[in-house]
Amino acid sequence: MSELADPEVKHHRAVARTARREAGRPAFIATVIMTVLDDPAMDGVGRRALERFVSQHGERLRDFDALLAFFACFPNDKEGNTDAAITLWGFRLGSRAEQLRGLAVHLAGEGVHDLASLRQWAASAEYVTHFKGRIKGLGSTAFRGLVTRAAATAG
Repeated sequence: MSELADPEVKHHRAVARTARREAGRPAFIATVIMTVLDDPAMDGVGRRALERFVSQHGERLRDFDALLAFFACFPNDKEGNTDAAITLWGFRLGSRAEQLRGLAVHLAGEGVHDLASLRQWAASAEYVTHFKGRIKGLGSTAFRGLVTRAAATAG
């Protein structure tokens, strides 16, 4: 994996600290959610969406089983993912909900089920082998962000 530019590392670490503050420890689902919501082009929407998630669903949706059970209530299509996004975050971020659904399925298949296993996976994961092309709409930037945030949750 290539080294991240120093400002990029600082950004992802700051996001991880925010996720810990918002969701408490372990901040597992918040860390995963920020993989799809942490986009500078969204101009703060990601942070507000995470805050809404934590306040509305943080106690109930704490692991992939609960998150996937939530997604099972919504069809995996444009309308279903938009409805899921509105319910989760209060924003019409259907493509982000689709990405989160795919990311949860993928990471669960990789044996990730909590923050410790996410850290372990992230420490050895390689983009091309473990991530590339696996989740529609998520590429190397999302992978680097997830890996950096997972490592940053330790401290």
